[in-house]
Amino acid sequence: QSQGLSVRFQLARRETIESREQPTTVLVGRASLAVTAERFCTPALDTTVWLRGKAKNTSEWTILPGNAAVFLGADYLGLAQLDAVQPGQEFTLHLGADPMLTVKRTQTEDLAKGPGFLSSRAEKIDGWRIHLENHGAMTTAPDGGVDVIVREVLPRSNDERVEVELAKSEPKISKDDRWKQDHDEKGIQTWVVRVPKNGATDVTWQSTITYPKGAELVRN
Repeated sequence: QSQGLSVRFQLARRETIESREQPTTVLVGRASLAVTAERFCTPALDTTVWLRGKAKNTSEWTILPGNAAVFLGADYLGLAQLDAVQPGQEFTLHLGADPMLTVKRTQTEDLAKGPGFLSSRAEKIDGWRIHLENHGAMTTAPDGGVDVIVREVLPRSNDERVEVELAKSEPKISKDDRWKQDHDEKGIQTWVVRVPKNGATDVTWQSTITYPKGAELVRN
């Protein structure tokens, strides 16, 4: 039972608690929860690839806050801090950096173009390459490959005279509904790319900003 800040558990059987100074742990119940491992990075801010687990408390018990021992298969990953999780509630375990994945972000284009013939608008073109390498990241996939969520922010304009667009993208950005709100409201572009074991994958994209001739672009 859960009543505000108080939680009461019904034990499956009677237990004997010894009278002693040390705390005693009693098993309330055991349940298996399906966990989906995700790797993600935001290379413009940090080239670290972070690992997290997403799950749902499908048990009948409230999970109390504390440390969780995390394993991927038989491999121990370490401890993760867990908040209180109610039955039916989704939660995320942040598992730290994945040292077996490396990312390098390189600018490939930085071009300013003046107005063309009979045009009154100039262009600013930026191109980027995100290079990901898998040096043997732990995974349950038979081929050893892992998926990485890559997120980049497209510049957004506060002036209606300035137009910004994603001119090129390889591969295409993800159209999953999960990313739609961030895309529409914050201009965040999301790719989900496969990085093979002992191999590499590139994400390349280009943004184009068009603005009135003679105007000065200022980025915040």
